[in-house]
Amino acid sequence: MAQLNGNLDNLAGIDCCSFYSAIDLAVLPGWRAVLPVGRIQMLPVWAHPQLLRSPQAIAPLAQELLRP
Repeated sequence: MAQLNGNLDNLAGIDCCSFYSAIDLAVLPGWRAVLPVGRIQMLPVWAHPQLLRSPQAIAPLAQELLRP
């Protein structure tokens, strides 16, 4: 994240979307895990491992990846 934030020109022309968990204990605070450009979406999960397993996290991620 620090490297990406250091040169935002690298993200020009890329449709970025950041996802985060507000109460993720692996990244404190959770909102700091987002890029400063593009869309930002909070995922309604309680713990970092749920970002990979919970239907509440997987559904929005899949929807974003399948977006035309």
